[in-house]
This record gives sequence, C-alpha cells and structure tokens, in this order.
Amino acid sequence: MKKIISLLCVLAVLCGTFASPAYAMENDNSAPAAEVLSADEFAAGMESATINYLTDKTRGTKKPSTSDKWDIYLQDYVFNMDFSTALYTNYNFTNHGGEIKVVVTCTSSNPKNIKMELYRAGETTCRTTMELNPNGTTYGRFYNLDLKTNYYFKFVSEDGYSVRGEGRLYLEPDNG
Repeated sequence: MKKIISLLCVLAVLCGTFASPAYAMENDNSAPAAEVLSADEFAAGMESATINYLTDKTRGTKKPSTSDKWDIYLQDYVFNMDFSTALYTNYNFTNHGGEIKVVVTCTSSNPKNIKMELYRAGETTCRTTMELNPNGTTYGRFYNLDLKTNYYFKFVSEDGYSVRGEGRLYLEPDNG
C-alpha cells in the first residue's frame, strides 16, 4: 500500500499537482514541494532520532531578516504559536539534504485547515504550502529545497480564527 501511495505522489509531482492537501506553488519539477506524512511514517523516522532542541516561544508578524539563521542540522527548532491571522518564524532555516521535516499540533476554532507556507530567505513569494490539521497533529516534510538557500515559514489562519499550537522543525536522522 505504501508503494502505491509513493508512486501516486511521484506521479502527482510529475504532473505538477498533488491530490493531498499539500501543493507546490511552482510548476517546475525541481521546485520546493510539501507533503503530509502519516503518523507511522513519522514514527519510523524518529526511532533513531536524537532530539537536540531549544524552544523558541516568540513569533513575529514580519518575515525574518536574512541575517536571522537557524541551523537545524545542529539543533532542532521547537516552537510555540498563538495567532489569529498570520505568523512568521523568527528565523531562516538551513535544509541539509534539501528537506525540512515538520510536526505541528494546532488547536483552533477554524473549521478550515491552517496553512504553513514556505518562503526563500529575503523573498515574499510563497514557494509551496502544506495544510495543517486545525485540531490535531500534522506530520510532513518540505523537500526539493535548494541546498544553498535558507527558508522561513509563515502560518496563516483564514478569516482571523485564533490558533494555538506547537511544533518542531528537524532533519531526518542519519542512519549511516
């Protein structure tokens, strides 16, 4: 079953669209993309993980400066959030291996999904979006990222619904 789902995801990428709630904003196959993962896929990746993190409780209402960088290779980024329209991460993140994994848990009165948007450092054009469960946990990844580029995230709640939550940005553990 997982092979069939993987094949469907590959076909969706080649066609430039996704059947899942995560979708790419560019049509280029090498463009950044996002996908929601199952809890089983997340748990399998975390079996050998060593968690090294610092919780960042402040969020910004403006995109981070290009000089504000966080190397998630050295330390996972764990955060809390509380907002009603939009919220930016305070940092631009590295993406060793062209991928950033995410786990986000939200609580909201919003009947629609919360969006997690990916941006290149210093830019204002959304590269791809992942839809987050408004009342639960979403496991996912952003991939096909340019190795020489840092990225930041924006969380968006439609119609001004309040959102509280927490999350973690991390890299896949090195099993080698």
